[in-house]
Amino acid sequence: MHPYPMTDFHFRELKSMVDRDRFSTGRSNLELHSHDESHHPPSLPGAVIWPRDREEVSRILRFARREGVPVTPWGA
Repeated sequence: MHPYPMTDFHFRELKSMVDRDRFSTGRSNLELHSHDESHHPPSLPGAVIWPRDREEVSRILRFARREGVPVTPWGA
């Protein structure tokens, strides 16, 4: 499991888009979000973000697309 090589710029920008408690690079959160119930091998993310509303989702996805940062939605 290798995380996407995000730069300090990526972390700083993404972290600024949500409240501090909704952005994590903590090992337990990364491992929890590295897999699901499918047959696909685990892949450790660089960060986990919990957006609160459509505006935050849109901002995060625009940035990720522009910077080429892969995004994997997780949840309902």
